[in-house]
Amino acid sequence: MGSELSPPELLRRHLCFLDAGHGNCRVPIAGNEDEIVVDAGRQSALSEFLHQQEITHIQSIYMSHADADHIGALAGIIVTQQVTIGQIFLNSDSSKDSKIIRA
Repeated sequence: MGSELSPPELLRRHLCFLDAGHGNCRVPIAGNEDEIVVDAGRQSALSEFLHQQEITHIQSIYMSHADADHIGALAGIIVTQQVTIGQIFLNSDSSKDSKIIRA
């Protein structure tokens, strides 16, 4: 018999910290489709996690500041329409001198 990987268990009521390279991404999972995200990270870790956990809607995304290691992955999620997003909140002092905002 070959060893088969079973699909990952879906998480409910967890606080997940995703390694997104230089920054990180936090996803509190309430288990009732009221998921929120705090900082999206730079890379595809958030996108992969959302797909793996079968999350198709994010109620709110909170961005602490506009550096690429905090908001870089958000653009890909929005463009691909992988999930629907209720609201995005950006810290009003977040864009100070961010390269990604100037681009």
